[in-house]
Amino acid sequence: MNRNSGLIFFVLVLITDPKWLVSGQATCQSNFVSSLYQCLGNRNLDRENFLWVARDGSLGAKPEDEQSFVSRICIEKPGLFQCVKGALDIALARSDAQCPQTQKDSLTKLFKGIFKTLNTKCENPCRKNFRQSLTKCYSDRNFGADFLLFNVTTRRDSILGLNITETERFCRSSSQIIQCMKKAAIDCNDSPALLRGYSLDLNALNDTYTILCNHTTVYRDATRCFREPTVAVLKCRNTISSQVGILESQLADINITDTVFKQDLCNLRIDQIQCEMNAIREENDTSVCHDVIVGMRRQQECTLLPRECTIGNQDRLSILCRNSDYLIPSREAYKAGNSATILSMLPLLVLVSITGSVLSTL
Repeated sequence: MNRNSGLIFFVLVLITDPKWLVSGQATCQSNFVSSLYQCLGNRNLDRENFLWVARDGSLGAKPEDEQSFVSRICIEKPGLFQCVKGALDIALARSDAQCPQTQKDSLTKLFKGIFKTLNTKCENPCRKNFRQSLTKCYSDRNFGADFLLFNVTTRRDSILGLNITETERFCRSSSQIIQCMKKAAIDCNDSPALLRGYSLDLNALNDTYTILCNHTTVYRDATRCFREPTVAVLKCRNTISSQVGILESQLADINITDTVFKQDLCNLRIDQIQCEMNAIREENDTSVCHDVIVGMRRQQECTLLPRECTIGNQDRLSILCRNSDYLIPSREAYKAGNSATILSMLPLLVLVSITGSVLSTL
């Protein structure tokens, strides 16, 4: 079998129903095959060798240096994906008379099959251990799972700890934790995609730690305010969590591109900030959670947002993440006010202590 007939046979075996050939409706298939040829040829990828890789050795010819050829495919994969996807889109846009739905479905199945195989072969082995590597950056410093932020809807109500002792210890360690995670990211070529899936930007996380560690009094009171999420906040998180799950499934099944996934995930992250902050604002009792606390929570959420999510979303963020709403100038007064309140209570605390001691001697 020659090179051209090999790939045509491969495609037709997978996708052709004989009745369409009889009726002369194989044009969309042959056009797709021609486009696939061109996409491979433009990247100097041998067709038969490509078949071997894409079909796990069941078709085509084995490359002389399989590992080297797979590496080349992986380098070319983003552009190759766009090229072949363009050919598929043209086929899917044809009328049913030009390309019956059965053939469109078969071409789609073929396209997904090829790139799912390539995605698997091109995965960096570090993917399996990347999450564990990040986790270790915390566990090596005796910080547990409550400190980790590995998905869009992770609770972020106490990311420095639950009490002042734990918070101060974490703040002393935060820069080491960030450096550890950055090293893990550098050591894994697939880390950008993995971090995107976590909706985690290490520089943004570092900036967030810095803000909270600079205002531990406000943070301490915030952990009390937000420790038990309200029904409205939980509804926000559950809704976004469901939508993220759908989005991840679409990406895994190659129903959307990486670019669309990134954009949609960013939109969901911004939706979540907006939903939660609206819920907190509407339900908040300022006698329990001061506006300064709510303002810093807004700054925390906006600062945690991955930098790539700010691109193209300036209009929404200019309203959602206004500096004036963070109430930064009021934090020192809030801290002083809390200190004054504690000092004003000292005589009463002393009196209670003395009274208790006197009663215990009676």
